[in-house]
Amino acid sequence: MSAAGTGAEAAAVLRRGRPDLLIVDVQMKALDGLALLKQIKTLDRTIPVIVLAGRQDSRLIGDALKAGAFAYAPKPCEFLQLEHLVGLILTAAAPA
Repeated sequence: MSAAGTGAEAAAVLRRGRPDLLIVDVQMKALDGLALLKQIKTLDRTIPVIVLAGRQDSRLIGDALKAGAFAYAPKPCEFLQLEHLVGLILTAAAPA
């Protein structure tokens, strides 16, 4: 597990290896979450990404999903909701 405080740090983590999934906050310093999502998807379209955001903006949600987000969750995010989304991703990625 790796953590990053900014979009630039997250991009550096990605260069070190492919994660099983990413949880990205839309509001990050230097590189916002939507721009990071687009970068991630140009590097590897198969990495599942959950996008978190504090504002419920339907345009933002649509942009995130169009850019390839697996799911969008509002902040504050209930732990059970996040656990469920992560479980869906890991179940879908598991070999049959």
